[in-house]
Amino acid sequence: RLRDRPVHELGRGSSPRERVPGGSPARSRQHHSRDESRGGQRVVLGAVGVVLAEEKQWDAACDCFRTALTLDPAWPDGHRYLSVAIEGAGRLEDAVKESRTALENRPNDSECLKLYVHQMLRLERRPEARDALLALIDRGARDGGLYNAIAELFFYDSVFEESKKYFLLAAQAGLPAAFNNLGVVFFKQNRFAEAKNAFEQCLAADPAH
Repeated sequence: RLRDRPVHELGRGSSPRERVPGGSPARSRQHHSRDESRGGQRVVLGAVGVVLAEEKQWDAACDCFRTALTLDPAWPDGHRYLSVAIEGAGRLEDAVKESRTALENRPNDSECLKLYVHQMLRLERRPEARDALLALIDRGARDGGLYNAIAELFFYDSVFEESKKYFLLAAQAGLPAAFNNLGVVFFKQNRFAEAKNAFEQCLAADPAH
């Protein structure tokens, strides 16, 4: 079976409690103080939102994350956290808008990728998800996890040649599990010698796989 299938977890990635950088030395002391105050409020709201989400108080968590993003639109985890909370509240169509924004902002972030793909699979919108990920490649994103996710989406729709192409790219980008996935495709096509070779490459790259 395919490995590294999409999952997501709110607490993964950088914490909402990260230190807020100070403002530019060229700013006035008053402006600097205001920026620090807004940054501190964002950190507190983000942390409270995480606690509320862990307690499944989804709507309250959404309010915290939205307000935090208003204070700091560049908050790296903001759109991902908000997406998780919106999904928890049962609004998957709205959640995927936020997870796509998160992924477009951070195309090489594995948690953003897994969340977006997970949600699109739940919505059964695989072709649209493929197009979105391929667009990231066109814009210069290069990541083994991204290639692997594209390959999986092709595999689920039995587009095997494209699936193999992207699993190979994922493997070449340093993701040993992609060799295993490539072997699964070959096996599905009854090309057993090539499947065996791919499985052996996976074990050579990661003996514990």
